[in-house]
Amino acid sequence: MIILKKHINILLIGVFSALFILAGCGKGAVKETELYQNVQASGPENSLGTVLFLGYHETIDEKLVSELPQALAELPLIRMGGGEIYAIIPRYEGETITLNSVLWSEERGEPVQQEPGTVYDSAILVACNESDIFSNIVVTLTMGEESVSFSPYISLMDGSIITDERVPVGTL
Repeated sequence: MIILKKHINILLIGVFSALFILAGCGKGAVKETELYQNVQASGPENSLGTVLFLGYHETIDEKLVSELPQALAELPLIRMGGGEIYAIIPRYEGETITLNSVLWSEERGEPVQQEPGTVYDSAILVACNESDIFSNIVVTLTMGEESVSFSPYISLMDGSIITDERVPVGTL
């Protein structure tokens, strides 16, 4: 009887060990994007991406893009109106970026998000913010059931870049 209990315990330990090891190998395993791994950003463990501020430019053309680091120069440039250039970098493979434009509503006296947004499945460059009064885009990063929305802009108080705590500002 004691020998049988030992064999059952050993078998159970083996089964649970195998399940534990295999848990990280299936579809549920989440892998960070290569670009995210190359960016230096200090954010919370549950961050969904990072934003790089690439400066303000009066003229946005192919020359500007070609002068970026190679990893960024290959990203699609989305022109939303404005001269602030941001790289939006999702943290995980399979994560999506949704871009919505924001327009000023004279009737409501406030900015209004336009629907539907455009969905991208990898990192992008965005030229935005025609005005320093309000951001003209809403960015939503989505991974499975989790999502975070923010509107990147330059703070008029101290010049820092404002995003969301789950999407820290990074550097290359």
